[in-house]
Amino acid sequence: MASSYGMVIVVLLAVAGERDAMKRILAAGAILIFPLTFWGQTSELAGESGTANETATDRAFDYVSQVREQREAKTVPPPAVQRQSRKEILDTLSPLLTTRDTPQGVVITIPQSGFEGGKLRTATAEKVAQVAAMVVAHPGVTVVVEGYAESATAVREKLIDTGVDPDNARAVGYVKAGLRSDNRRVEIVLSGPAIGTVALSAVKNNMLTSILP
Repeated sequence: MASSYGMVIVVLLAVAGERDAMKRILAAGAILIFPLTFWGQTSELAGESGTANETATDRAFDYVSQVREQREAKTVPPPAVQRQSRKEILDTLSPLLTTRDTPQGVVITIPQSGFEGGKLRTATAEKVAQVAAMVVAHPGVTVVVEGYAESATAVREKLIDTGVDPDNARAVGYVKAGLRSDNRRVEIVLSGPAIGTVALSAVKNNMLTSILP
């Protein structure tokens, strides 16, 4: 009975994702599991309780491993789903902003004209909101905003305000604008397991190659 309690505690913590808590529980196993076993069984069964505890713990660890493997498998969609998600993002955002399909991800460019004093113009902000909508609609897409520091920060903040998880959006800003006319241009790079690392153009080229004699 006590070993079942211990296994339930370990499994619930693992499934809930409380890794640190699970480690603390496992480290204190002598407190949580063995005293309960001793309390619940007679002295004649003391020798067997150790084996029972080990068996229950092994089953718990096996179950935790299975759950983790299943979660990892679910985080990477099949290639066909990745291509479909990438296509939806491209089809939606290409009419709004300059968008490139690359192995590194879908790259959306916001030109210098989209900013005014480091802040997004109203029309541009609405387009960035559409980018955010695509990120939210495709879990597993990560965001990196690259460009002049002030502008990149403004874009990241707009993405977050429109629903993107702050932990899922990172800004890489350049400290100095320099003398280039497009120094405030910002690129939003969408990547991650949800859309994979294969550009749609590469898929088409591979299909053509396989058809040709």
